[in-house]
Amino acid sequence: MVLTVGLVARERAAPTPIQLDLGSPGKPLAPISGHDPVSGRAVGLADFRGRPLFVNLWASWCPPCRKEAPAIARFVRDHPEVAFVGIDVSDTASGARRFYARYGWRHPSIADPDATIASDLGLQGLPTTIFLDAEGRVLGRAIRALTYADLVSAARQIER
Repeated sequence: MVLTVGLVARERAAPTPIQLDLGSPGKPLAPISGHDPVSGRAVGLADFRGRPLFVNLWASWCPPCRKEAPAIARFVRDHPEVAFVGIDVSDTASGARRFYARYGWRHPSIADPDATIASDLGLQGLPTTIFLDAEGRVLGRAIRALTYADLVSAARQIER
């Protein structure tokens, strides 16, 4: 019974606001490229240099990824000034296609069926979003499902 109360309390706690480190950006991510699991086209993070980039690690089988999917679709639609790329971790192309259709996603993703990219990025859980500046330097990372407000907040911090 105590465990149940603890879980309920934890679910109601507000998530930590996104705080990006704009004063001392990290190193650029290593070059990441691959093929989109939906379109089959080549995608590389270097293609988005020159504008902020949000990299979202996700999977169609991940319940928190499904929770944040509508917020991502809305953010991508409302904020074309921010590039957005997914990395589809340990998933199938058919799962990715169904996910994209269900949530109306339009941004590209990179297939990572064996989680090699995720491992190289030090993935600790799904979903994870990595925030990069226009030069490709890491400003922050969120290891949880994000809301539309979280994504907008991150974009505003980068715009300053």
